[in-house]
Amino acid sequence: ELQRLRDELAAMQAENEEVEKACEKDNTRQKELAEIYKKLEDDQKKAEVQFGDVKRLLLKAQAEPERIRKQAESVGKAVDNLTTEAMKLDTKIGNCEEEISKQRAKKKEA
Repeated sequence: ELQRLRDELAAMQAENEEVEKACEKDNTRQKELAEIYKKLEDDQKKAEVQFGDVKRLLLKAQAEPERIRKQAESVGKAVDNLTTEAMKLDTKIGNCEEEISKQRAKKKEA
């Protein structure tokens, strides 16, 4: 009977050692997984920040064509206004030259 109990105790101790080793292995794996989780969590936060930056750039880039179109319209209007003003000045210069020619002609007659 004593031998049976000793054998049973030895078997239980061996089983206990196996369980402790498995527990240690599980704890080690749990720590590794926790580190991996933390790294992934940090990577996700960085990716979210980068995503936000890219999204802002995209929105800005999408607004650019409209802004450029408005600027082109403004430049076009300015060109039209300057062209009109230049034509008016040409007309005034022509009128002035004509008046000067008339005055010279009158001077020669006198």
